[in-house]
Amino acid sequence: MSRSSDLYRLQTIDTELHRIQSRMEAIAGILANSSAVAAARSKEARTAEILQHARAENTRAEHAVESQREKIKNTEGKLYSGAITNPKELEDLQMESVSLKKHLETLEDRLLEAMVVLEDANANHVEAEAGLASAEDAAALQNADLTHENEEIVAAMKQLDEERETMVAFLPEEDYALYQQLQKKNGLTVVVKLDDNACSACGMVLSRSALQDAKNSNTISRCPQCGRILYAG
Repeated sequence: MSRSSDLYRLQTIDTELHRIQSRMEAIAGILANSSAVAAARSKEARTAEILQHARAENTRAEHAVESQREKIKNTEGKLYSGAITNPKELEDLQMESVSLKKHLETLEDRLLEAMVVLEDANANHVEAEAGLASAEDAAALQNADLTHENEEIVAAMKQLDEERETMVAFLPEEDYALYQQLQKKNGLTVVVKLDDNACSACGMVLSRSALQDAKNSNTISRCPQCGRILYAG
């Protein structure tokens, strides 16, 4: 095996990986673009947002009730501690305690309302999640062939990834570095076969010495015009 042939094989693997990755994305798009799935996904997202807001409101209501109870506790502590003997101050504390307790009732009513809203929001979100799962399952059944194809693609991709990893491990570092550099510039196709003594990428006819270099298994020969790696085949 020549150095260029190893890179050509690596390019073949990368090209196939790119092809099946594109196919996987296309399949995922087809499966995801079901109108029923889209509607269910939208509903799930909407109910999740409502649930998040309901949780925040419930937490605020809980904190408000706890804070009000603490105020009542402090006020009544002063009222019944015996430390205050002034009738006017005692009367003010009693009025404050009554006012705090009355407001506590309002806060507790708000908390109860928030708890009911939270319970409803949670139930709606659970229902929406179940609806989304059901829609996705139905779409998967309707697209059974695509699902099966996707499973085969995943298996093929795993095998190609393993093969690629093995190949890269045995490539000279400078060859792999050049391969990656050229791909950044030219895309996937950076190793090209000779076609009637010419570069099959740009069509430049090679000189005799350039052809000899391209056929030398121990060297990496590049097209003088486009810079791609030449593979004699």
